[in-house]
Amino acid sequence: MQNVRFGRYLFLVIILAAVGQFANTIFVPASSLIANSLHTRPTHVQSLMAAYLLSYGASQFFYGPFADRYGRRPTILLGLLIFAIGTIIATFALNIQTLLLGCFVQGLGIGSAGAMIRTVMRDLFTGKELLKANSIMSATLVIAPIIAPLIGGLIATLIGWRAVFAFLLAFSAVVFALQFKFFAETHPAPDNAPTPFNALIRQYKSMLCHRQFIGYITCLTVSIAGITVFEASAGVLFASTLHYSPNTVSLLFIAPLPGYFIGSYLATHLNHRHSIPHIMKTGISALILGSVSMLALAHFGYFNAYAIVIPMFFYFIGAGLMFPLATTGALIPFGHIAGAAGAFIGAIQNLGSGVFTTLSALIPQNNAEPLAILLCMLTLITITAYYSCIASHQETTEI
Repeated sequence: MQNVRFGRYLFLVIILAAVGQFANTIFVPASSLIANSLHTRPTHVQSLMAAYLLSYGASQFFYGPFADRYGRRPTILLGLLIFAIGTIIATFALNIQTLLLGCFVQGLGIGSAGAMIRTVMRDLFTGKELLKANSIMSATLVIAPIIAPLIGGLIATLIGWRAVFAFLLAFSAVVFALQFKFFAETHPAPDNAPTPFNALIRQYKSMLCHRQFIGYITCLTVSIAGITVFEASAGVLFASTLHYSPNTVSLLFIAPLPGYFIGSYLATHLNHRHSIPHIMKTGISALILGSVSMLALAHFGYFNAYAIVIPMFFYFIGAGLMFPLATTGALIPFGHIAGAAGAFIGAIQNLGSGVFTTLSALIPQNNAEPLAILLCMLTLITITAYYSCIASHQETTEI
């Protein structure tokens, strides 16, 4: 019975997470079609992702306290309804401004998923079960935005770019129906009393003053930002600079993905014998190997698919390790305010990804060296956060 319960909630969380991650990148292959249809510049179409990530990240600060007061189930359903409204706006948009509005509203709605996928896991599971759930869930958060462009490109080619958003609407409707029918409230005692603003400030202040929490959320944010930066840069490097065909670009886009599975597996497997901070050293080593090897290859003039994909494979291993470990480590001290904590983690992670993705778009993509330098910077931040905030206080993070 416990395994059935674990599997049911994990499935519901995975499909909920997939909605948000699909919406982030599914329209990317249709960018030129959107630009031509709405008579706008391709650079304006690129701003759709920024609008989405901004509202997706920021809205999670609201959904966390909302879920602690009213429960997880109504928070999820409300968010999906708002997401559907945004998707309808985007589907029938007649200009880029309306499409931007639609994507912004999408992010406002599905921000509930970003907050709840972590919170629900913390409600239901502890210890090694929590780490296992976070490992599986983290794979979804990486796989979905990488697979989504393949689906979006196929739909846009066969039917048109508006059908991409219609697909998102249908997908979110199915997910809403499944959540409505099968998701039972996981918050044991929802507090229907209003949460004073000062109390919310105290909750967030307690997290910001928790040294380990800051360390874990920093490691999580910057390591995953490396994957987001790769997603944003890969299309330009492989298609525009190296001139590979669209089919080849699609394959190269997902080529490093097995590394993430390896990292997620190692996170769960090694936890039987080692603490979270100890295992994170392995993840950091993989991040260093991936980022430094790419920089070395680029510096010595090696610029081809192998010089990008192979280093990213090792970087994905590191990120696959860091995501479940850092998420679990950050949530452990805040089980009593899991909604606020989960929302805070999701908000910072997505806002951080948005910032670094914007930064990568401002850097010339003539070769892989700018990408490699940015990955090395992110890895250096991870190392600093680990040794200054986690390694020196690791006695409290045993599960």
